[in-house]
Amino acid sequence: MNGVVGQKQIGALLVEGGLIEPGQLRCALAEQRARGDRLVKTLMSLHYLTASDFQNFLAHMMRFGCIDLRNYSVRRDIVQLLPHDFAQQYDVIAIDRFRNHLSLGMACPLDEKTIERVEKMCGFRVNSFLCSFDDVELAIRKHYYSNTFSFDDLKTRFSTGDKYSERMAQLA
Repeated sequence: MNGVVGQKQIGALLVEGGLIEPGQLRCALAEQRARGDRLVKTLMSLHYLTASDFQNFLAHMMRFGCIDLRNYSVRRDIVQLLPHDFAQQYDVIAIDRFRNHLSLGMACPLDEKTIERVEKMCGFRVNSFLCSFDDVELAIRKHYYSNTFSFDDLKTRFSTGDKYSERMAQLA
């Protein structure tokens, strides 16, 4: 995790980075409290910040590693480590796991509270990677709403031990 993040909140970082004005931050914070939404989304809905500017700020100024989820293969069992409603609410998707580390694609990898929640929920240490809001949203739709199954999913579904299921697994 980037050391600066623990000392400053995202709004202050955006003001310091010149992406928003202090007055815009105050307005967005008031609106955020009223809506109960995330600050960055509120800033975007008020047209104080674009998704592109935010992503560029995180990638270049905060030096977060980026992943293009459109070109990244994600296993279903990894995605399902996070409940759909959580993934959608916090703009995050589980993308990989190695030993006790879980890699997350996040629209805002500065979000320490979300990272802490995932660590408690899953019991893994989290590595966060920057992904565009659109990519995270599309990946959530693809992996949580898709009715299609991979061959491995079919093998798992049809591996109950009876002859019919064994034959179906062989065909898959």
